[in-house]
Amino acid sequence: MRTYIYYYVLLIFSLLISGCRKKASISPVLQEAESLLPTDPDSAYRMLEALPSPEKNRNLEYATWCLLFTQAKDKSYRTHTSDSLIRFATDYFRTSGDRKRYATALYTSGRVASELDEPDDAIRFYIEAEEAGREVGDYHLLYLVTSQLGTLYAYRKLIDNASETYRKTLEYSKLSGNKKRISDAYCLLGRIYGLQSNWQKADSCYTLAIQAARKTENKDFLCKVLGESTSITTRMKDFERTEAIYNEIDTLIKINKWRGKYQYYLGKGDLFRLQKKYNLAIPYFKRATASDNIYTRRSAYQGLFFSYSDKGDYPLALEAVNSLLSLNDSIRVADRIEAVSKVEAKYNQEKLKRHNQELEWKSMQLRYFSIFGILSLWIIILYGRAYYRKVIARKEAHLAGLSEQVRKLEKLKESNLQQIACKEDELKKLSELLDTSRIHQSDWNIQKEELQVSINSYKQANRKLEEQLEQLRKKLAGRQATSREIAVSSPGSICWKDTVYARLQNAPYCLKDEDWAELCGFTELVHNHFLSRLKKEFPSLTENDIHYCCLFRWAFPNSTIATIMNVSPTSVSQWKQRFKKKVNRSEIDTFIREY
Repeated sequence: MRTYIYYYVLLIFSLLISGCRKKASISPVLQEAESLLPTDPDSAYRMLEALPSPEKNRNLEYATWCLLFTQAKDKSYRTHTSDSLIRFATDYFRTSGDRKRYATALYTSGRVASELDEPDDAIRFYIEAEEAGREVGDYHLLYLVTSQLGTLYAYRKLIDNASETYRKTLEYSKLSGNKKRISDAYCLLGRIYGLQSNWQKADSCYTLAIQAARKTENKDFLCKVLGESTSITTRMKDFERTEAIYNEIDTLIKINKWRGKYQYYLGKGDLFRLQKKYNLAIPYFKRATASDNIYTRRSAYQGLFFSYSDKGDYPLALEAVNSLLSLNDSIRVADRIEAVSKVEAKYNQEKLKRHNQELEWKSMQLRYFSIFGILSLWIIILYGRAYYRKVIARKEAHLAGLSEQVRKLEKLKESNLQQIACKEDELKKLSELLDTSRIHQSDWNIQKEELQVSINSYKQANRKLEEQLEQLRKKLAGRQATSREIAVSSPGSICWKDTVYARLQNAPYCLKDEDWAELCGFTELVHNHFLSRLKKEFPSLTENDIHYCCLFRWAFPNSTIATIMNVSPTSVSQWKQRFKKKVNRSEIDTFIREY
Protein backbone atom coordinates (compact mmCIF):
# COMPACT_ATOMS: atom_id res chain seq x y z
CA MET A 1 0.00 0.00 0.00
CA ARG A 2 2.83 2.39 0.86
CA THR A 3 4.37 1.77 -2.57
CA TYR A 4 1.10 2.66 -4.30
CA ILE A 5 0.77 5.88 -2.24
CA TYR A 6 4.41 6.80 -2.96
CA TYR A 7 4.01 6.39 -6.71
CA TYR A 8 0.72 8.24 -6.69
CA VAL A 9 2.11 11.23 -4.74
CA LEU A 10 5.21 11.26 -6.94
CA LEU A 11 3.08 11.29 -10.09
CA ILE A 12 0.86 14.14 -8.81
CA PHE A 13 3.90 16.17 -7.79
CA SER A 14 5.57 15.63 -11.11
CA LEU A 15 2.41 16.61 -12.96
CA LEU A 16 2.19 19.85 -10.99
CA ILE A 17 5.79 20.66 -11.80
CA SER A 18 5.42 19.78 -15.44
CA GLY A 19 2.27 21.95 -15.62
CA CYS A 20 4.32 24.99 -14.68
CA ARG A 21 6.79 24.43 -17.52
CA LYS A 22 6.33 25.91 -20.92
CA LYS A 23 7.72 22.86 -22.68
CA ALA A 24 5.85 19.59 -22.12
CA SER A 25 7.76 16.66 -20.61
CA ILE A 26 6.91 13.34 -18.99
CA SER A 27 6.95 12.74 -15.24
CA PRO A 28 10.02 11.40 -13.36
CA VAL A 29 8.16 8.17 -12.63
CA LEU A 30 7.62 7.51 -16.32
CA GLN A 31 11.22 8.47 -17.01
CA GLU A 32 12.41 5.96 -14.40
CA ALA A 33 10.15 3.24 -15.83
CA GLU A 34 11.51 3.96 -19.31
CA SER A 35 15.09 3.64 -18.07
CA LEU A 36 14.28 0.24 -16.50
CA LEU A 37 12.77 -1.23 -19.67
CA PRO A 38 16.00 -2.52 -21.33
CA THR A 39 17.38 -4.26 -18.22
CA ASP A 40 14.45 -4.93 -15.88
CA PRO A 41 11.10 -4.95 -17.74
CA ASP A 42 9.33 -6.80 -14.88
CA SER A 43 10.06 -3.97 -12.45
CA ALA A 44 9.04 -1.39 -15.05
CA TYR A 45 5.75 -3.25 -15.60
CA ARG A 46 4.98 -3.41 -11.87
CA MET A 47 5.81 0.30 -11.48
CA LEU A 48 3.55 1.33 -14.36
CA GLU A 49 0.77 -1.01 -13.27
CA ALA A 50 0.84 0.50 -9.75
CA LEU A 51 0.35 3.99 -11.15
CA PRO A 52 -3.15 5.27 -11.85
CA SER A 53 -3.62 5.73 -15.55
CA PRO A 54 -2.97 9.40 -16.52
CA GLU A 55 -5.93 11.35 -17.84
CA LYS A 56 -6.47 11.13 -21.58
CA ASN A 57 -6.66 14.90 -21.89
CA ARG A 58 -3.02 15.07 -20.81
CA ASN A 59 -2.00 13.65 -24.19
CA LEU A 60 1.79 13.37 -23.79
CA GLU A 61 1.62 11.83 -20.33
CA TYR A 62 -1.10 9.35 -21.28
CA ALA A 63 0.43 8.44 -24.63
CA THR A 64 3.82 7.81 -23.00
CA TRP A 65 2.24 5.70 -20.27
CA CYS A 66 0.37 3.65 -22.94
CA LEU A 67 3.59 3.10 -24.90
CA LEU A 68 5.75 2.19 -21.90
CA PHE A 69 3.11 -0.05 -20.33
CA THR A 70 2.66 -1.99 -23.59
CA GLN A 71 6.45 -2.25 -24.04
CA ALA A 72 6.92 -3.51 -20.48
CA LYS A 73 4.15 -6.04 -21.00
CA ASP A 74 5.79 -7.28 -24.19
CA LYS A 75 9.34 -7.41 -22.84
CA SER A 76 8.21 -9.32 -19.72
CA TYR A 77 6.40 -11.90 -21.91
CA ARG A 78 2.88 -11.04 -20.72
CA THR A 79 -0.02 -11.77 -23.04
CA HIS A 80 -1.56 -8.92 -25.02
CA THR A 81 -5.37 -8.98 -25.12
CA SER A 82 -6.05 -5.62 -26.77
CA ASP A 83 -4.36 -3.02 -28.98
CA SER A 84 -6.28 -0.01 -27.64
CA LEU A 85 -3.37 1.42 -25.56
CA ILE A 86 -0.67 1.11 -28.20
CA ARG A 87 -3.07 2.42 -30.86
CA PHE A 88 -3.57 5.64 -28.85
CA ALA A 89 0.20 6.01 -28.37
CA THR A 90 0.90 5.45 -32.07
CA ASP A 91 -1.74 7.96 -33.17
CA TYR A 92 -0.39 10.57 -30.75
CA PHE A 93 3.31 10.25 -31.58
CA ARG A 94 2.54 10.23 -35.32
CA THR A 95 1.89 13.99 -35.09
CA SER A 96 3.81 14.93 -31.94
CA GLY A 97 7.18 15.41 -33.63
CA ASP A 98 8.88 12.77 -31.44
CA ARG A 99 10.00 10.48 -34.31
CA LYS A 100 11.97 8.14 -32.05
CA ARG A 101 8.97 7.31 -29.87
CA TYR A 102 6.81 7.11 -33.00
CA ALA A 103 9.14 4.48 -34.48
CA THR A 104 9.11 2.60 -31.17
CA ALA A 105 5.30 2.76 -31.04
CA LEU A 106 5.06 1.33 -34.58
CA TYR A 107 7.38 -1.55 -33.68
CA THR A 108 5.38 -2.27 -30.50
CA SER A 109 2.16 -2.13 -32.53
CA GLY A 110 3.63 -4.82 -34.77
CA ARG A 111 4.45 -6.99 -31.73
CA VAL A 112 0.88 -6.63 -30.40
CA ALA A 113 -0.66 -7.35 -33.82
CA SER A 114 1.46 -10.49 -34.17
CA GLU A 115 0.29 -11.77 -30.79
CA LEU A 116 -3.35 -10.98 -31.64
CA ASP A 117 -2.93 -13.11 -34.77
CA GLU A 118 -3.13 -10.22 -37.22
CA PRO A 119 -0.02 -10.86 -39.36
CA ASP A 120 -0.99 -8.49 -42.19
CA ASP A 121 -1.30 -5.56 -39.76
CA ALA A 122 1.94 -6.61 -38.07
CA ILE A 123 3.83 -6.58 -41.38
CA ARG A 124 2.44 -3.12 -42.21
CA PHE A 125 3.51 -1.73 -38.80
CA TYR A 126 7.01 -3.22 -39.12
CA ILE A 127 7.51 -1.73 -42.59
CA GLU A 128 6.44 1.71 -41.29
CA ALA A 129 8.63 1.26 -38.20
CA GLU A 130 11.68 0.51 -40.37
CA GLU A 131 11.08 3.72 -42.35
CA ALA A 132 10.68 5.78 -39.17
CA GLY A 133 13.71 4.09 -37.56
CA ARG A 134 15.93 5.01 -40.51
CA GLU A 135 14.88 8.65 -40.07
CA VAL A 136 16.24 8.75 -36.52
CA GLY A 137 19.16 6.35 -37.14
CA ASP A 138 18.15 3.93 -34.35
CA TYR A 139 20.04 0.82 -35.48
CA HIS A 140 19.07 -1.19 -32.41
CA LEU A 141 15.38 -0.62 -33.16
CA LEU A 142 15.94 -1.34 -36.86
CA TYR A 143 17.62 -4.61 -35.90
CA LEU A 144 14.57 -5.59 -33.80
CA VAL A 145 12.07 -4.51 -36.48
CA THR A 146 13.69 -6.39 -39.36
CA SER A 147 14.31 -9.53 -37.30
CA GLN A 148 10.60 -9.66 -36.37
CA LEU A 149 9.52 -8.84 -39.93
CA GLY A 150 11.78 -11.54 -41.37
CA THR A 151 10.38 -14.09 -38.92
CA LEU A 152 6.83 -13.23 -40.00
CA TYR A 153 7.82 -13.74 -43.64
CA ALA A 154 9.43 -17.07 -42.77
CA TYR A 155 6.29 -18.29 -40.95
CA ARG A 156 4.23 -17.39 -44.04
CA LYS A 157 6.77 -19.32 -46.17
CA LEU A 158 7.84 -16.15 -48.02
CA ILE A 159 11.42 -17.35 -47.97
CA ASP A 160 12.84 -14.82 -50.44
CA ASN A 161 11.29 -11.92 -48.49
CA ALA A 162 12.60 -13.36 -45.23
CA SER A 163 16.10 -13.79 -46.64
CA GLU A 164 16.21 -10.20 -47.94
CA THR A 165 14.89 -8.84 -44.62
CA TYR A 166 17.41 -10.83 -42.56
CA ARG A 167 20.22 -9.38 -44.67
CA LYS A 168 18.98 -5.96 -43.54
CA THR A 169 19.01 -7.28 -39.97
CA LEU A 170 22.66 -8.22 -40.40
CA GLU A 171 23.46 -4.78 -41.85
CA TYR A 172 21.77 -2.98 -38.95
CA SER A 173 23.44 -5.22 -36.38
CA LYS A 174 26.86 -4.35 -37.85
CA LEU A 175 26.00 -0.64 -37.80
CA SER A 176 25.01 -0.96 -34.12
CA GLY A 177 28.41 -2.53 -33.38
CA ASN A 178 26.85 -5.12 -31.03
CA LYS A 179 28.59 -8.50 -31.44
CA LYS A 180 25.68 -10.42 -29.92
CA ARG A 181 23.24 -8.90 -32.43
CA ILE A 182 25.66 -9.65 -35.27
CA SER A 183 25.85 -13.27 -34.16
CA ASP A 184 22.04 -13.49 -33.89
CA ALA A 185 21.65 -11.99 -37.38
CA TYR A 186 23.97 -14.60 -38.89
CA CYS A 187 21.96 -17.31 -37.09
CA LEU A 188 18.74 -15.98 -38.64
CA LEU A 189 20.29 -16.13 -42.11
CA GLY A 190 21.60 -19.61 -41.36
CA ARG A 191 18.08 -20.79 -40.48
CA ILE A 192 16.69 -19.45 -43.77
CA TYR A 193 19.38 -21.19 -45.79
CA GLY A 194 18.62 -24.32 -43.79
CA LEU A 195 14.94 -24.08 -44.81
CA GLN A 196 16.14 -23.89 -48.43
CA SER A 197 18.39 -26.94 -47.85
CA ASN A 198 21.38 -24.78 -48.82
CA TRP A 199 23.63 -26.42 -46.24
CA GLN A 200 26.88 -24.83 -47.43
CA LYS A 201 25.61 -21.25 -47.08
CA ALA A 202 23.89 -22.12 -43.81
CA ASP A 203 27.17 -23.55 -42.49
CA SER A 204 29.06 -20.41 -43.55
CA CYS A 205 26.55 -18.20 -41.71
CA TYR A 206 26.84 -20.22 -38.52
CA THR A 207 30.62 -20.14 -38.75
CA LEU A 208 30.48 -16.32 -38.82
CA ALA A 209 27.87 -16.36 -36.03
CA ILE A 210 30.25 -18.42 -33.86
CA GLN A 211 33.14 -16.04 -34.58
CA ALA A 212 31.01 -13.06 -33.47
CA ALA A 213 29.73 -14.95 -30.41
CA ARG A 214 33.31 -15.70 -29.26
CA LYS A 215 33.95 -11.94 -29.12
CA THR A 216 31.07 -11.38 -26.68
CA GLU A 217 32.89 -13.34 -23.93
CA ASN A 218 29.46 -14.72 -22.97
CA LYS A 219 29.92 -18.47 -22.58
CA ASP A 220 26.20 -19.27 -22.37
CA PHE A 221 25.48 -17.32 -25.53
CA LEU A 222 28.44 -18.89 -27.34
CA CYS A 223 27.23 -22.37 -26.36
CA LYS A 224 23.75 -21.51 -27.62
CA VAL A 225 25.12 -20.54 -31.05
CA LEU A 226 27.42 -23.58 -31.12
CA GLY A 227 24.51 -25.85 -30.27
CA GLU A 228 22.31 -24.31 -32.96
CA SER A 229 25.03 -24.78 -35.58
CA THR A 230 25.00 -28.54 -34.98
CA SER A 231 21.60 -28.75 -36.68
CA ILE A 232 23.39 -27.90 -39.94
CA THR A 233 26.53 -29.98 -39.46
CA THR A 234 24.36 -32.96 -38.56
CA ARG A 235 22.28 -32.49 -41.74
CA MET A 236 25.55 -32.32 -43.69
CA LYS A 237 26.49 -35.65 -42.05
CA ASP A 238 29.68 -34.05 -40.80
CA PHE A 239 29.54 -36.08 -37.61
CA GLU A 240 33.16 -35.52 -36.73
CA ARG A 241 32.78 -31.73 -36.65
CA THR A 242 29.44 -32.03 -34.83
CA GLU A 243 31.06 -34.13 -32.12
CA ALA A 244 33.92 -31.61 -31.86
CA ILE A 245 31.39 -28.79 -31.31
CA TYR A 246 29.72 -30.72 -28.50
CA ASN A 247 33.11 -31.40 -26.94
CA GLU A 248 33.83 -27.65 -26.98
CA ILE A 249 30.49 -26.96 -25.27
CA ASP A 250 31.45 -29.56 -22.63
CA THR A 251 34.66 -27.69 -21.88
CA LEU A 252 33.04 -24.24 -21.77
CA ILE A 253 30.26 -24.78 -19.26
CA LYS A 254 28.73 -27.21 -16.80
CA ILE A 255 25.98 -28.81 -18.85
CA ASN A 256 23.78 -29.72 -15.87
CA LYS A 257 23.52 -26.01 -14.90
CA TRP A 258 23.06 -24.64 -18.44
CA ARG A 259 19.62 -23.30 -19.48
CA GLY A 260 20.03 -24.89 -22.91
CA LYS A 261 21.01 -28.33 -21.60
CA TYR A 262 17.91 -30.11 -22.88
CA GLN A 263 18.47 -28.93 -26.46
CA TYR A 264 22.06 -30.08 -26.01
CA TYR A 265 20.84 -33.54 -24.95
CA LEU A 266 18.51 -33.70 -27.96
CA GLY A 267 21.24 -32.71 -30.38
CA LYS A 268 23.74 -35.17 -29.00
CA GLY A 269 21.12 -37.91 -28.99
CA ASP A 270 20.37 -37.24 -32.67
CA LEU A 271 24.09 -37.28 -33.48
CA PHE A 272 24.56 -40.75 -32.00
CA ARG A 273 21.28 -42.04 -33.48
CA LEU A 274 22.29 -41.00 -37.00
CA GLN A 275 25.60 -42.76 -36.42
CA LYS A 276 23.56 -45.83 -35.34
CA LYS A 277 25.12 -45.67 -31.88
CA TYR A 278 21.77 -46.33 -30.22
CA ASN A 279 23.14 -47.29 -26.82
CA LEU A 280 24.83 -43.88 -26.63
CA ALA A 281 21.85 -41.95 -28.05
CA ILE A 282 19.16 -43.37 -25.73
CA PRO A 283 20.58 -41.96 -22.42
CA TYR A 284 20.68 -38.43 -23.89
CA PHE A 285 17.09 -38.66 -25.13
CA LYS A 286 16.02 -39.88 -21.67
CA ARG A 287 17.64 -36.83 -20.07
CA ALA A 288 15.80 -34.54 -22.51
CA THR A 289 12.43 -35.97 -21.38
CA ALA A 290 12.90 -34.10 -18.07
CA SER A 291 12.53 -30.73 -19.83
CA ASP A 292 9.74 -28.34 -18.79
CA ASN A 293 9.12 -27.58 -22.47
CA ILE A 294 6.47 -29.91 -23.88
CA TYR A 295 7.86 -29.63 -27.42
CA THR A 296 11.32 -30.62 -26.22
CA ARG A 297 9.83 -33.65 -24.44
CA ARG A 298 7.98 -34.60 -27.62
CA SER A 299 11.22 -34.48 -29.65
CA ALA A 300 12.93 -36.57 -26.97
CA TYR A 301 10.27 -39.29 -27.11
CA GLN A 302 10.43 -39.24 -30.90
CA GLY A 303 14.17 -39.84 -30.65
CA LEU A 304 13.59 -42.70 -28.20
CA PHE A 305 10.98 -44.28 -30.48
CA PHE A 306 13.23 -44.23 -33.55
CA SER A 307 16.23 -45.45 -31.55
CA TYR A 308 14.36 -48.37 -29.99
CA SER A 309 12.65 -49.24 -33.31
CA ASP A 310 15.90 -49.21 -35.29
CA LYS A 311 17.51 -51.20 -32.50
CA GLY A 312 14.69 -53.78 -32.64
CA ASP A 313 13.51 -53.21 -29.04
CA TYR A 314 9.77 -52.98 -29.85
CA PRO A 315 8.35 -53.15 -26.28
CA LEU A 316 10.32 -50.03 -25.30
CA ALA A 317 9.42 -48.46 -28.64
CA LEU A 318 5.75 -48.93 -27.71
CA GLU A 319 6.29 -47.19 -24.37
CA ALA A 320 7.90 -44.25 -26.16
CA VAL A 321 4.99 -44.04 -28.63
CA ASN A 322 2.49 -44.08 -25.75
CA SER A 323 4.20 -41.07 -24.16
CA LEU A 324 4.54 -39.37 -27.54
CA LEU A 325 0.82 -39.67 -28.29
CA SER A 326 -0.11 -38.29 -24.90
CA LEU A 327 2.14 -35.27 -25.49
CA ASN A 328 0.73 -34.72 -28.99
CA ASP A 329 -2.80 -34.68 -27.56
CA SER A 330 -1.74 -32.17 -24.93
CA ILE A 331 -0.05 -29.97 -27.55
CA ARG A 332 -3.09 -29.98 -29.82
CA VAL A 333 -5.40 -29.08 -26.97
CA ALA A 334 -3.03 -26.34 -25.79
CA ASP A 335 -2.74 -24.90 -29.31
CA ARG A 336 -6.52 -24.81 -29.72
CA ILE A 337 -7.02 -23.11 -26.39
CA GLU A 338 -4.40 -20.48 -27.23
CA ALA A 339 -5.93 -19.75 -30.65
CA VAL A 340 -9.41 -19.35 -29.20
CA SER A 341 -8.07 -17.16 -26.42
CA LYS A 342 -6.53 -14.71 -28.90
CA VAL A 343 -9.83 -14.32 -30.72
CA GLU A 344 -12.06 -14.12 -27.72
CA ALA A 345 -9.84 -11.61 -25.92
CA LYS A 346 -10.72 -8.99 -28.54
CA TYR A 347 -14.37 -9.02 -27.57
CA ASN A 348 -15.25 -10.32 -24.14
CA GLN A 349 -13.13 -11.81 -21.38
CA GLU A 350 -16.07 -13.57 -19.77
CA LYS A 351 -16.91 -15.29 -23.03
CA LEU A 352 -13.30 -16.40 -23.21
CA LYS A 353 -13.55 -18.09 -19.81
CA ARG A 354 -16.72 -19.98 -20.75
CA HIS A 355 -15.19 -21.02 -24.04
CA ASN A 356 -12.08 -22.29 -22.26
CA GLN A 357 -14.29 -24.43 -20.05
CA GLU A 358 -15.88 -25.92 -23.17
CA LEU A 359 -12.44 -26.58 -24.59
CA GLU A 360 -11.37 -28.34 -21.40
CA TRP A 361 -14.42 -30.61 -21.68
CA LYS A 362 -13.60 -31.28 -25.32
CA SER A 363 -10.00 -32.04 -24.41
CA MET A 364 -11.21 -34.55 -21.83
CA GLN A 365 -13.36 -36.20 -24.50
CA LEU A 366 -10.38 -36.17 -26.84
CA ARG A 367 -8.29 -38.07 -24.28
CA TYR A 368 -10.97 -40.74 -23.97
CA PHE A 369 -11.22 -41.11 -27.72
CA SER A 370 -7.45 -41.34 -28.01
CA ILE A 371 -7.41 -44.49 -25.85
CA PHE A 372 -8.75 -46.51 -28.75
CA GLY A 373 -6.17 -45.02 -31.07
CA ILE A 374 -3.35 -45.84 -28.68
CA LEU A 375 -4.51 -49.45 -28.28
CA SER A 376 -4.80 -49.80 -32.05
CA LEU A 377 -1.34 -48.33 -32.50
CA TRP A 378 0.14 -50.90 -30.13
CA ILE A 379 -1.16 -53.70 -32.30
CA ILE A 380 -0.08 -52.08 -35.53
CA ILE A 381 3.48 -51.41 -34.38
CA LEU A 382 3.93 -55.07 -33.43
CA TYR A 383 3.56 -55.99 -37.06
CA GLY A 384 5.75 -53.10 -38.15
CA ARG A 385 5.59 -50.36 -40.73
CA ALA A 386 7.14 -52.61 -43.35
CA TYR A 387 4.33 -55.12 -43.04
CA TYR A 388 1.71 -52.49 -43.78
CA ARG A 389 3.59 -51.25 -46.82
CA LYS A 390 3.72 -54.77 -48.22
CA VAL A 391 0.04 -55.40 -47.52
CA ILE A 392 -1.04 -52.15 -49.14
CA ALA A 393 1.24 -52.80 -52.13
CA ARG A 394 -0.24 -56.28 -52.62
CA LYS A 395 -3.77 -54.91 -52.37
CA GLU A 396 -3.04 -52.15 -54.88
CA ALA A 397 -1.43 -54.62 -57.30
CA HIS A 398 -4.41 -56.95 -57.01
CA LEU A 399 -6.83 -54.06 -57.52
CA ALA A 400 -4.91 -52.99 -60.60
CA GLY A 401 -5.10 -56.55 -61.95
CA LEU A 402 -8.84 -56.76 -61.32
CA SER A 403 -9.37 -53.39 -62.94
CA GLU A 404 -7.40 -54.49 -65.99
CA GLN A 405 -9.51 -57.66 -66.25
CA VAL A 406 -12.68 -55.57 -66.09
CA ARG A 407 -11.42 -53.32 -68.88
CA LYS A 408 -10.48 -56.25 -71.12
CA LEU A 409 -13.84 -57.96 -70.60
CA GLU A 410 -15.70 -54.70 -71.25
CA LYS A 411 -13.75 -54.24 -74.51
CA LEU A 412 -14.53 -57.84 -75.52
CA LYS A 413 -18.19 -57.29 -74.69
CA GLU A 414 -18.21 -54.10 -76.77
CA SER A 415 -16.60 -55.96 -79.67
CA ASN A 416 -19.26 -58.70 -79.45
CA LEU A 417 -22.01 -56.10 -79.49
CA GLN A 418 -20.50 -54.60 -82.61
CA GLN A 419 -20.40 -58.04 -84.25
CA ILE A 420 -24.04 -58.65 -83.31
CA ALA A 421 -24.99 -55.30 -84.85
CA CYS A 422 -23.11 -56.22 -88.06
CA LYS A 423 -24.77 -59.64 -88.28
CA GLU A 424 -28.19 -58.17 -87.70
CA ASP A 425 -27.49 -55.61 -90.40
CA GLU A 426 -26.50 -58.43 -92.78
CA LEU A 427 -29.70 -60.27 -91.90
CA LYS A 428 -31.73 -57.14 -92.68
CA LYS A 429 -30.01 -56.74 -96.06
CA LEU A 430 -30.67 -60.43 -96.78
CA SER A 431 -34.37 -59.93 -96.12
CA GLU A 432 -34.40 -56.97 -98.48
CA LEU A 433 -32.79 -59.09 -101.21
CA LEU A 434 -35.44 -61.78 -100.72
CA ASP A 435 -38.19 -59.23 -101.06
CA THR A 436 -36.80 -58.14 -104.40
CA SER A 437 -36.44 -61.81 -105.44
CA ARG A 438 -32.77 -61.37 -106.07
CA ILE A 439 -31.92 -64.58 -104.21
CA HIS A 440 -33.60 -67.97 -103.90
CA GLN A 441 -35.66 -68.92 -100.88
CA SER A 442 -33.42 -71.86 -100.08
CA ASP A 443 -30.24 -69.73 -100.16
CA TRP A 444 -31.91 -67.16 -98.03
CA ASN A 445 -32.88 -69.74 -95.41
CA ILE A 446 -29.35 -71.10 -95.27
CA GLN A 447 -27.74 -67.67 -94.89
CA LYS A 448 -30.39 -66.59 -92.40
CA GLU A 449 -29.77 -69.67 -90.28
CA GLU A 450 -26.01 -69.12 -90.34
CA LEU A 451 -26.40 -65.47 -89.35
CA GLN A 452 -28.83 -66.33 -86.57
CA VAL A 453 -26.49 -68.96 -85.20
CA SER A 454 -23.65 -66.44 -85.22
CA ILE A 455 -25.81 -63.81 -83.51
CA ASN A 456 -26.93 -66.27 -80.83
CA SER A 457 -23.32 -67.31 -80.27
CA TYR A 458 -22.23 -63.69 -79.71
CA LYS A 459 -25.19 -63.05 -77.41
CA GLN A 460 -24.42 -66.18 -75.36
CA ALA A 461 -20.78 -65.09 -75.12
CA ASN A 462 -21.88 -61.64 -73.95
CA ARG A 463 -24.12 -63.14 -71.27
CA LYS A 464 -21.15 -65.10 -69.93
CA LEU A 465 -18.98 -61.97 -70.12
CA GLU A 466 -21.62 -60.01 -68.22
CA GLU A 467 -21.65 -62.65 -65.46
CA GLN A 468 -17.85 -62.51 -65.24
CA LEU A 469 -17.93 -58.72 -65.19
CA GLU A 470 -20.49 -58.67 -62.39
CA GLN A 471 -18.39 -61.05 -60.30
CA LEU A 472 -15.24 -58.98 -60.94
CA ARG A 473 -17.02 -55.70 -60.09
CA LYS A 474 -18.22 -57.12 -56.77
CA LYS A 475 -14.76 -58.48 -56.03
CA LEU A 476 -13.17 -55.17 -57.02
CA ALA A 477 -15.57 -53.19 -54.82
CA GLY A 478 -14.82 -55.44 -51.86
CA ARG A 479 -11.08 -55.13 -52.42
CA GLN A 480 -11.33 -51.33 -52.65
CA ALA A 481 -13.22 -51.20 -49.37
CA THR A 482 -10.59 -53.41 -47.73
CA SER A 483 -7.81 -51.26 -49.15
CA ARG A 484 -9.44 -48.13 -47.73
CA GLU A 485 -9.78 -49.76 -44.31
CA ILE A 486 -6.11 -50.74 -44.31
CA ALA A 487 -5.05 -47.26 -45.35
CA VAL A 488 -7.16 -45.63 -42.66
CA SER A 489 -6.02 -47.96 -39.90
CA SER A 490 -2.29 -47.68 -40.61
CA PRO A 491 -0.34 -45.00 -38.72
CA GLY A 492 2.22 -44.91 -41.48
CA SER A 493 -0.33 -44.13 -44.22
CA ILE A 494 -1.65 -40.76 -45.35
CA CYS A 495 -5.16 -41.25 -44.03
CA TRP A 496 -4.94 -40.77 -40.30
CA LYS A 497 -6.99 -38.76 -37.86
CA ASP A 498 -5.26 -35.43 -38.51
CA THR A 499 -5.64 -35.41 -42.33
CA VAL A 500 -7.73 -33.10 -44.48
CA TYR A 501 -10.12 -35.98 -45.24
CA ALA A 502 -10.82 -36.56 -41.54
CA ARG A 503 -11.30 -32.84 -40.92
CA LEU A 504 -13.73 -32.55 -43.82
CA GLN A 505 -15.80 -35.37 -42.37
CA ASN A 506 -16.04 -33.55 -39.05
CA ALA A 507 -16.56 -29.99 -40.33
CA PRO A 508 -16.41 -29.12 -44.06
CA TYR A 509 -14.48 -26.00 -45.04
CA CYS A 510 -13.04 -24.33 -48.15
CA LEU A 511 -9.75 -26.03 -49.05
CA LYS A 512 -6.45 -24.29 -49.78
CA ASP A 513 -3.84 -25.46 -52.31
CA GLU A 514 -1.87 -27.49 -49.77
CA ASP A 515 -5.11 -29.15 -48.55
CA TRP A 516 -6.02 -30.15 -52.13
CA ALA A 517 -2.57 -31.65 -52.65
CA GLU A 518 -2.95 -33.81 -49.54
CA LEU A 519 -6.52 -34.91 -50.37
CA CYS A 520 -5.65 -35.77 -53.99
CA GLY A 521 -2.62 -37.77 -52.84
CA PHE A 522 -4.77 -39.66 -50.36
CA THR A 523 -7.34 -40.38 -53.10
CA GLU A 524 -4.62 -41.75 -55.36
CA LEU A 525 -3.44 -44.12 -52.60
CA VAL A 526 -6.81 -45.47 -51.51
CA HIS A 527 -8.62 -45.53 -54.88
CA ASN A 528 -6.02 -47.21 -57.07
CA HIS A 529 -4.63 -44.11 -58.81
CA PHE A 530 -8.14 -42.94 -59.69
CA LEU A 531 -7.17 -39.37 -60.57
CA SER A 532 -4.17 -40.43 -62.68
CA ARG A 533 -6.33 -42.86 -64.68
CA LEU A 534 -8.97 -40.19 -65.14
CA LYS A 535 -6.47 -37.59 -66.39
CA LYS A 536 -4.94 -40.10 -68.81
CA GLU A 537 -8.26 -41.12 -70.37
CA PHE A 538 -9.75 -37.60 -70.38
CA PRO A 539 -6.84 -35.14 -70.89
CA SER A 540 -9.23 -32.20 -71.40
CA LEU A 541 -10.26 -32.22 -67.72
CA THR A 542 -9.36 -29.06 -65.78
CA GLU A 543 -7.93 -28.88 -62.26
CA ASN A 544 -11.39 -27.84 -61.06
CA ASP A 545 -12.90 -30.96 -62.69
CA ILE A 546 -10.31 -33.14 -60.92
CA HIS A 547 -11.20 -31.58 -57.56
CA TYR A 548 -14.91 -32.26 -58.12
CA CYS A 549 -14.19 -35.88 -59.15
CA CYS A 550 -12.02 -36.35 -56.06
CA LEU A 551 -14.88 -35.21 -53.77
CA PHE A 552 -17.51 -37.33 -55.56
CA ARG A 553 -15.20 -40.36 -55.35
CA TRP A 554 -15.31 -39.98 -51.56
CA ALA A 555 -19.13 -39.83 -51.76
CA PHE A 556 -19.43 -36.38 -50.20
CA PRO A 557 -23.01 -34.99 -50.59
CA ASN A 558 -23.65 -32.01 -52.88
CA SER A 559 -24.10 -29.62 -49.94
CA THR A 560 -20.72 -30.59 -48.49
CA ILE A 561 -19.04 -30.33 -51.90
CA ALA A 562 -20.53 -26.83 -52.32
CA THR A 563 -18.97 -25.78 -49.00
CA ILE A 564 -15.56 -27.25 -49.87
CA MET A 565 -15.53 -25.69 -53.37
CA ASN A 566 -16.99 -22.41 -52.04
CA VAL A 567 -19.89 -22.47 -54.52
CA SER A 568 -23.66 -22.88 -54.37
CA PRO A 569 -25.32 -26.36 -54.55
CA THR A 570 -26.76 -25.29 -57.91
CA SER A 571 -23.22 -24.83 -59.27
CA VAL A 572 -22.41 -28.43 -58.27
CA SER A 573 -25.38 -29.71 -60.31
CA GLN A 574 -24.36 -27.54 -63.26
CA TRP A 575 -20.85 -28.99 -63.12
CA LYS A 576 -22.30 -32.50 -63.33
CA GLN A 577 -24.12 -31.59 -66.54
CA ARG A 578 -20.94 -30.19 -68.09
CA PHE A 579 -18.94 -33.22 -66.97
CA LYS A 580 -21.43 -35.59 -68.63
CA LYS A 581 -20.63 -34.05 -71.99
CA LYS A 582 -16.85 -34.21 -71.43
CA VAL A 583 -16.76 -37.92 -70.56
CA ASN A 584 -19.84 -38.93 -72.62
CA ARG A 585 -21.57 -40.68 -69.72
CA SER A 586 -25.21 -40.53 -68.61
CA GLU A 587 -24.81 -41.59 -64.93
CA ILE A 588 -22.01 -39.48 -63.53
CA ASP A 589 -22.25 -40.61 -59.87
CA THR A 590 -22.06 -44.28 -60.87
CA PHE A 591 -19.27 -43.60 -63.36
CA ILE A 592 -17.06 -41.82 -60.80
CA ARG A 593 -17.66 -44.44 -58.06
CA GLU A 594 -16.93 -47.42 -60.30
CA TYR A 595 -14.23 -45.99 -62.57
